[in-house]
Amino acid sequence: MSEIFKSRSGPKPTSLDWNLKQFFQDFCKSPQKGLKEVKKLLSRAADVDPQTGQPLHEHKIHGFIELGGAAKIKELLDQYQSKEDKEGVHRCLKLLSNNYFPFDNELIVNELKMIDFLITLQKQSWIKSDSIIVNEIDIILTRWNKIIETSFTQEVKLQRVGFYENENKQEI
Repeated sequence: MSEIFKSRSGPKPTSLDWNLKQFFQDFCKSPQKGLKEVKKLLSRAADVDPQTGQPLHEHKIHGFIELGGAAKIKELLDQYQSKEDKEGVHRCLKLLSNNYFPFDNELIVNELKMIDFLITLQKQSWIKSDSIIVNEIDIILTRWNKIIETSFTQEVKLQRVGFYENENKQEI
């Protein structure tokens, strides 16, 4: 067999390309299917490339969030809330409570005001009666508050280190 035929007869390489824009457009067209796809993506977030040791899906998850995924999830939550659709609310909350869902303080807290939104959602009478949803919101708020506290503590420590460095420079 010639060299040309040997190379063609081997396994076909799989495409590693992932079209983020297409994924997001599909998510927006069909939110139900999109939520399932994001759930699959988050469930595979810990998968690592055996050759490089790099996470396989981390860039996809972060890209989705940065492209507007978190805002779209909040929009869906708002729609489900207006319809009092507990099942839809629960599906969205499961994504937000996932440990691999990226938390961006500026986006989640300041821009989208998700913490305030979730607290308001939790206080609604039709939600109060559903302990599963209330617990899911508690899990999210607890996780996010821990992240915020940790990042605040790290910022304070960095400021202290900077202060001491500046103080030492002035003495010299």
